[in-house]
Amino acid sequence: MSKFLVHPSSVWRDRSNYLLQLWVDAEACPGEFEQVWTARQEDGSHVLCCIPFFLYGLSLGDQFEKLPSGSFRILSSSGRITIRVWMADATPLEKANLVKQCQECGCLIERSSEYLIALDCENADRANAVQILLGKYASEGKIQYELANPVIES
Repeated sequence: MSKFLVHPSSVWRDRSNYLLQLWVDAEACPGEFEQVWTARQEDGSHVLCCIPFFLYGLSLGDQFEKLPSGSFRILSSSGRITIRVWMADATPLEKANLVKQCQECGCLIERSSEYLIALDCENADRANAVQILLGKYASEGKIQYELANPVIES
């Protein structure tokens, strides 16, 4: 049975005109798809209009094509960086402060649940600054975080 992971509120929903389901990871999560908001282009490709919660290698603004397998191929990178944050051990006040501090760093944010947020950083400098902030929370055992597209060039 397939499981669909959805975006309740896309940061670029006003730019989107299409919904797609992409494989999360055929080997690690068989049957799991992430439903993503996109702007379908005239050539049939798509521009991602949401911040991925579970997909790797895809960020807000990337242009890609959906492959018949349900995966994707990047055609043009936006240069944006996606960071996911799991906040299961943070108090409600710590979560609120973290979200506020990430917004102050210039991040766009989507929330999947009470515990999971996805951050969009428009470039490597912002991503590096946010990682310093997140590192402080992580060192206190409050959060865990990961890069969804781990190659960052400064």
